[in-house]
Amino acid sequence: MESDSVPHRTPLRYKRLVPPAPLTILHLAPGYWPMLGGGELLSTRLSEGLARRGHRVHVLSAPPSKVTWVRRPEHFPVPEGRDGVVLESPPGWERWERWDRRLVRWPIPGRGELRQWLRALRRRALRRLLLERVRTLRPDLLLLSSSNRFLTQIVGQVLDRTALPLLAVTQAHLDDLRFSWAAVSPLWQRASALAVNTSHEGQAIAARLGLDPEAVVATGCGTEAATEPTPWPRAENVLYLGRIDPDKGIDHLLAALQIVWAERPQARLTLAGSRAEGSARVDAWIQSLPEALRARVTCAHDISDPAKRRLLAQARVLVLPSRHESFGIVLLEAWAHATPVITLDTAVARCIVRPGIDGLLTPPGDVPALGAALSDLLADPARAERLGTAGRESLLTTHTWDHVAERFETAARRAVERHATSRRPGPQSERGCKNSTETPSTGAAM
Repeated sequence: MESDSVPHRTPLRYKRLVPPAPLTILHLAPGYWPMLGGGELLSTRLSEGLARRGHRVHVLSAPPSKVTWVRRPEHFPVPEGRDGVVLESPPGWERWERWDRRLVRWPIPGRGELRQWLRALRRRALRRLLLERVRTLRPDLLLLSSSNRFLTQIVGQVLDRTALPLLAVTQAHLDDLRFSWAAVSPLWQRASALAVNTSHEGQAIAARLGLDPEAVVATGCGTEAATEPTPWPRAENVLYLGRIDPDKGIDHLLAALQIVWAERPQARLTLAGSRAEGSARVDAWIQSLPEALRARVTCAHDISDPAKRRLLAQARVLVLPSRHESFGIVLLEAWAHATPVITLDTAVARCIVRPGIDGLLTPPGDVPALGAALSDLLADPARAERLGTAGRESLLTTHTWDHVAERFETAARRAVERHATSRRPGPQSERGCKNSTETPSTGAAM
């Protein structure tokens, strides 16, 4: 006989949802605001974004000085704490850097040995400060936002003495034949997680080093969108924004513009950015143009942020003709102003630009194709506007600094979790440090 009673059901038990605790992050960066460059910008925005999300961020970085590229002198001095971030530099670093720059210019006997000695002093000072902050801050995570060989060597030595999880930001130009896997592979293999710019970069690194794909997080770069993009139509202004360097493909851009000028003599080219060691070669390329064409090229060096924004807002199209980019943040800066972009068809570019939707891609080294793409957007402002508008929408949904900070936070927590699950019991403390008495060393810098 069946019972009419309702079967007893065990009451559900709900777990209390507790938000993850904020992390204490010790960030080793090659440079920081107001120093000029994509790496310095990423280090600054990354630290500030993590701090805004409630984490405690302490940055160790080389100080800006008169011998380093900076945005503007009025930005001095760098504040001790900015947007919730504490910034610190090794004592004496600026003095040693100044002497190193002088030795480059002074043809004196033993100059090479003196420079090696100065670099050894800098390396020892930074290692000592890093170990001291590990002891005093007891960080949950060590963050390295550089693949610089000098810094990777120091971090490797610190990891030998500590049991900290490491999140390494790769910023690698993998397609550049000059890239050295040997310099970075040992540290990347020791890292608890890697933050990469694109999925292409992550897949290549994981395959090359035999890493768990879960240890690689594509975080990308970001920028902030302009409040009100400049209305269309715009004048036929072509903009290159970046380092004035032969490696950036400026020779191909100048050749492509000569194709454009044959049909559209009203088009103008602006080359804007910081000068580099190879800038004299670019100057020579411009001087070799016929006088009538040379008058259509404007160079703007070491421009301020407001001037950069004006150029982006007034451009009909931005061109990035470089073969080797780890990301290409200038593409996002153009989208912030609803400016369409043209760049080369590389694996990295395809992770950012959707061809024909929010930008155009041309085969690397194909000057006629680059010229045809430029002519197309200069002749068809309606299409240029559609591409620029779609690019701005992509930026707002995926590539703001808030999006990047969220992805970096995911990478940071993944590094901490992977370290905690993989760490074996031992005499070292996860947030502690071995006895780190420094032994003076004057060995050559790597």
